[in-house]
Amino acid sequence: MVWLVPELHEQVRNSNDLYFDSVSRIRLDTWSHGRIVLVGDAASCVSLLGEGSSMAITGAATLAQALVTEPADPRTALGRYEHTHRKRLLRHQRGVAITAHLLVPATRPGITARNTAFRLWPIIAVARRASRRTTTR
Repeated sequence: MVWLVPELHEQVRNSNDLYFDSVSRIRLDTWSHGRIVLVGDAASCVSLLGEGSSMAITGAATLAQALVTEPADPRTALGRYEHTHRKRLLRHQRGVAITAHLLVPATRPGITARNTAFRLWPIIAVARRASRRTTTR
């Protein structure tokens, strides 16, 4: 980080409009090694719009069920947990990369587009509701 610190320090000192954020995700081939396993957000944090806690709780329940089903064979249980829970997460994870780019843009024009969209969203939602009411009458 040393190479970024002087630039960031300069921007903080000379700007009253500083924006800084990051969204990161690490993909692992497997969530377990021996009898050690990832669970919770470490395994299944999936969304910028929520669902992380729900998926973490669901994953913990899936892990518990797998361990109960295979009490004498933890490696098989961990494999079953991972297979079941990864399959469940796939549909939730598909849109995460796009959502990350939309919510945490990397450029000033991207930030402007995002902010404009958020300002217009309530107006669009009201217009859509009004349009539906007119259509259903």
